[in-house]
Amino acid sequence: MIRQVFSSAALWTTLACAAMAQAPQIFSVQVPGNSNPTVVSPGAVVHITGAGLGTSPSAVSISAGGANAYVIAAGDAALDVQLPVSLPVQSPATLTITTPGGSASTTVQVAYASPAFSGVAAGSNIPYVTDYKDQSS
Repeated sequence: MIRQVFSSAALWTTLACAAMAQAPQIFSVQVPGNSNPTVVSPGAVVHITGAGLGTSPSAVSISAGGANAYVIAAGDAALDVQLPVSLPVQSPATLTITTPGGSASTTVQVAYASPAFSGVAAGSNIPYVTDYKDQSS
């Protein structure tokens, strides 16, 4: 009898936690420092803002163009993700975020490069460019 009460309580606790998990929402996807927030490139690191995005990299999975993306950092309102290098260029790609609360998708435009000014080189006042992919490869 006691075992049945505890297992019923554990089941209700699990169901209540699952019900409280918020479905993810995507507000924006962009390469930090890029002036065109709608363009990404294969292998680029992107910053995703939203709600219900997960609390740790192991609690969220992301695919872009059908391939898995690498979650670098995760928080409920933001994710940092490296896109797969296999993204087809010159076409839109669907980016899907899956969490215990559900999933959300958005479309991003994939270009050969998505250069961005993301900092200043140590010891100088010259910004350096990141997230560059040579078009000839």
